[in-house]
Amino acid sequence: MARDRAFSKAEIRMFSIVNGTVGRGDYFKAYLLQGSFEQVDHNLFKKGNKELIQLNNNNGIWQYENKMLPEDRGSFTQFVANRMDLRKEISTKFDPVLYTLAAILVWKFHRDYQGEKKRIYSKVKKKLKRINEKSEQNQGKKR
Repeated sequence: MARDRAFSKAEIRMFSIVNGTVGRGDYFKAYLLQGSFEQVDHNLFKKGNKELIQLNNNNGIWQYENKMLPEDRGSFTQFVANRMDLRKEISTKFDPVLYTLAAILVWKFHRDYQGEKKRIYSKVKKKLKRINEKSEQNQGKKR
């Protein structure tokens, strides 16, 4: 269902923030791997026989192209929007409502992924601190 009006300034700002922030990180690759894609090559991912996704970094922003369906290409947000069809088909027809929902989902994925990375980093940091403390204690005993 397409809308009759243009995007609001707030929506355009949200898209800009989402695409600029999320498009620069490693989120796209993480999303593909969590979405049952198989990594075939450094920036090439495959899912079944309908999707062969090539990621390209253009001026610091990750873009994709589906080698099996050339019109299926664009940003991370566009990737999600093209796959929101309930019939499990890839739709390359632009729908502003789906694009808005996709931007929200991509931002949520970004937040969750960042939180997970911070949690893991914190655990590793604590373990390293314990290892260093034990090492210092052992060196003190040897002296």
